[in-house]
Amino acid sequence: MDRVTAVRCFGSLLVAVAAAALLSCATRAQDAPVLSAPWLGQARIAGADLHAKMTDGEIAENLKALMEQKVSVVEADSDLSRFLTDEEFEAELDLMRRYSRAAHELGLRVAWYYPVLEVLSQNVKAGGASMYRTNPDWVQRGVNGKANVFYGAKRGSKLVHWVEPDSESAWMSLHSLYAELFIDRVKKVAATGVDGIWLDVPIYSDLGVQWADAGPAAAAKFRADTGLDVPKRVDWKDPVWRRWIAWRYQEISNFVLRTRDAARSVTGDIAVIVETVTLDYDAATMLGLDGSTMKSTPGVIQVWEVDTVSDQTGMRNARPDDWISLIGMSKFAKAASGTKPSWLFTYGKDADDGLLVMAEALAAGNHPYETKVPSMATSVGPQYRKRMFSWIQQHEGRLFASDSAAKVAVYYSPESRDYLDKAAGTGLFATTKPKPGDELWWSDERNDSVYSLPYLAEYRGITKWLVHNHVPFDIVVRPDAAELSRYQAVIAPALTALSDRDADLLDRYAATGGKLVITGPKPASLDELGNRRDAAILKALQRRPGSVDGSAIHSAQLLGKSYLASGSPLASRAIGKLLGDSVHSPIATNAGKTVHMELRRSGGETLLHLVNPERLWNDRAPKQRDVAVSIEMPPGVSVADVRLTSPELPDGSSADDKPGVDLSARSARTAAHARPHEPPQLARAAKSGKTTLAGAIDAPDLSAPPAAHGQVAMVGKAASLPFTTTGNKVSFSVPLEAYGMVVISTRPR
Repeated sequence: MDRVTAVRCFGSLLVAVAAAALLSCATRAQDAPVLSAPWLGQARIAGADLHAKMTDGEIAENLKALMEQKVSVVEADSDLSRFLTDEEFEAELDLMRRYSRAAHELGLRVAWYYPVLEVLSQNVKAGGASMYRTNPDWVQRGVNGKANVFYGAKRGSKLVHWVEPDSESAWMSLHSLYAELFIDRVKKVAATGVDGIWLDVPIYSDLGVQWADAGPAAAAKFRADTGLDVPKRVDWKDPVWRRWIAWRYQEISNFVLRTRDAARSVTGDIAVIVETVTLDYDAATMLGLDGSTMKSTPGVIQVWEVDTVSDQTGMRNARPDDWISLIGMSKFAKAASGTKPSWLFTYGKDADDGLLVMAEALAAGNHPYETKVPSMATSVGPQYRKRMFSWIQQHEGRLFASDSAAKVAVYYSPESRDYLDKAAGTGLFATTKPKPGDELWWSDERNDSVYSLPYLAEYRGITKWLVHNHVPFDIVVRPDAAELSRYQAVIAPALTALSDRDADLLDRYAATGGKLVITGPKPASLDELGNRRDAAILKALQRRPGSVDGSAIHSAQLLGKSYLASGSPLASRAIGKLLGDSVHSPIATNAGKTVHMELRRSGGETLLHLVNPERLWNDRAPKQRDVAVSIEMPPGVSVADVRLTSPELPDGSSADDKPGVDLSARSARTAAHARPHEPPQLARAAKSGKTTLAGAIDAPDLSAPPAAHGQVAMVGKAASLPFTTTGNKVSFSVPLEAYGMVVISTRPR
């Protein structure tokens, strides 16, 4: 049977599939466990590029390399991106069985990559089978009626790096028979023995058209759900348009849940991992994927694809405010994952920028997916990965079982993002002027910069001020009362749109003694659908402007936006004056603004993460600096020991940032995817002579908990830090290069 005939036959089978699989989106697995499987919370993730004709020997070689690099979870990527006949799909299933069986024999877990809505058809201009030509009614359509389909081009004018010249990228509608085919195939994948299904970016893509899906089937579903006709043009003043924006989020989330239930109907303990390319920035509005909507959904975790400023140079040419954006995204990923494990892409170009990106992920409590820009199944370097993952394995409990010690939270409002910024730009990073020769910069459009977006700039400006002033903070999104109660102060930047439920939540928080700080004009003047309210909703702010009663503070100015754009002492002082005594940092330090600090606690240990990316943009920055730190400790404890550990190479070691080993069985295959005061100077008495870092061979035992796969050799650097205590404060000096974690061990008084 030739390929075109086979494709037609496979398409005709869908009538039977659809008849058997017309499931209601309201149907949900009622007995899905709330807790995630333990292996999800012990993950060190890497990708492997596979193909159906791999021999068992090639599979063994692939897995051996991953084992040597201390990987615990493999993102297995075969050909599920392509337009496959039933026969070709069966060959993929056989690969899954063989690969998973071999991986399990080595103690590895396997999550199989499966694009949810994108289908690639190869060589379509040369007569190859085309998903769009075969099934034109299955694709998403924009509000302009055009199909969400595009074609690869030669280097230079290419839209995305994973679509080859003469290949077709078709984005499929949730409201077509394709959805039934996808669900049926998910069940078959679940039966192969894989541990998880990796659902790649279930979005309304904007690569072929903007503002999908408004095709006939989607329009009929919108009408059935809301009684409204799907909008035909972009109009943020139109309540129907705004209702459609909210509806799209709901449809994406519902389909993820439907996929989860289908997989679990076959294998009850299989994990569903959703690759989420949108984080805290404004692309979520157009793409319709907001990972925070699944924050408490059982059986589903997120792997957050945090991009770098360039698919060519990683974060090497990022500016300071780009790093602030990265910090915010890393912390948002953890917040939007709730109590579930949070996985995070840690793209790097070289070992130095890769380590710093991974450091930000770890400091926020995320599990790293190590890879090299711009693809998923590569590595910055095998020795680099082994070193980083060995260090992570050694400190697994500290990194992933610890809790944030922050008493300040920044409240993120998805509704304000949607209805204040209105998707006028993406806001991924700040810098839109790349260095000459960098052809894969994230954007060169000024409207895409975070500086230009009112909500996002205010939100990231407040996070910038907190980072610069070394105030430990969390981001909270879609919180409940218990989550808010952990914080002494909650800052809600540019809080323009808010549901009645969340308004009541914030009012109760303020009424019970929490310090609520809100910035921006007309707070909560819009509801969760962007409709203007007739009356003020936040009781805590129904006082004269600027008044303070000990629980609620409001500034109509966008102080964070001003500080983000200028970084000026005047703007900093304005924020400090607004926050006043509401925000207090337990950390005093002489570290500059470039050093980001995170404070976490685990049992009897206080953990201080220090990340310093300055050397990437400042050639004159010292390789090492002595950072003086004083930390207020919890009451009732005394400090027993202070030690520093770092995954950096020991002094005198040779660099390990060599080109990554090709984990693809087909080296010819192109990469599959992309995608208000200065800190006080501390007394020099806090130091007792110059502290140096010892190499791993001389490193003291940091009493790390046993690793998941047995004891591992000490890696990186470690040192005992002399310290002094005064009252409830402990002071010490940290010899900081790029990244280190200080472990402060305590005992009851």
